[in-house]
Amino acid sequence: MPVTRKGVCLGCGGTCDHRAARCFKCETKAREAAAIEHFWASMDKSGPPHPKLGTPCWVFTGPVNKRRGGYGTIKIAGKRWRAHRLAWAIGQGQIPDGLDVLHHCDNPPCCNYETHLFTGTDLDNSRDAAAKGRLNAQKHPERYAGALARAQAARLAKPRVQPMPCSRCGRLYKPLRRGLCHNCNEKKRYRERTHGL
Repeated sequence: MPVTRKGVCLGCGGTCDHRAARCFKCETKAREAAAIEHFWASMDKSGPPHPKLGTPCWVFTGPVNKRRGGYGTIKIAGKRWRAHRLAWAIGQGQIPDGLDVLHHCDNPPCCNYETHLFTGTDLDNSRDAAAKGRLNAQKHPERYAGALARAQAARLAKPRVQPMPCSRCGRLYKPLRRGLCHNCNEKKRYRERTHGL
């Protein structure tokens, strides 16, 4: 049986492997702290003040996911975070379940949790987008107006079917091909299949 020598953790004073300076818990905490320091170091706070909010955007200069709206991303302790969500979690505390972190400034890489970010539901986000004119139908009305006009024209061009009485039972129905309502048509098909009539 191999003999393992134990060392003293520099973080908590507990025992650790003799090759390591810290135990696993303290090493994980130190890596998270270093990643958070790196996160704040990759923040540009020197921008001009936002015209409506009066304070500058804190722009995350690290990796940005352009396919997902231009939000900054960072990985800490094996979990990938959006930069503005991480800034909120560090500055304001845990994000409640079911809520998103939204921007007053409409600048996706902004991480100014003090004045530019707020929490809200998906519905709040949609209402905010509509109020600011950020919805696609508001940005490009020519695209959506044409589609709506085509849909309305197609609906109006389609002839309306007036209900008429069935030739067998007299119930009102929307005509099929044979002048029978659905029930009578099914009965006729059943008779044809079973009795050959």
